[in-house]
Amino acid sequence: MDLDAVLDFRTPYFIGLRTDDALYRFFGRNHFGRRVGVTVHDFAAHADAKSAEPAWRDWLTRLYG
Repeated sequence: MDLDAVLDFRTPYFIGLRTDDALYRFFGRNHFGRRVGVTVHDFAAHADAKSAEPAWRDWLTRLYG
């Protein structure tokens, strides 16, 4: 997955990325023995959460599988 994004917020357990039409938030709960959390706020006119969800799930599974 390739994104042209700006890092707009960061802590040891949180990363926030911003693009022209979306916000991506990664919650590093794995440090506490939990799953990594991700939220995507896609404001693009063509945004389709149902089709994007499997791609994000696959990417995270490959990354943290």
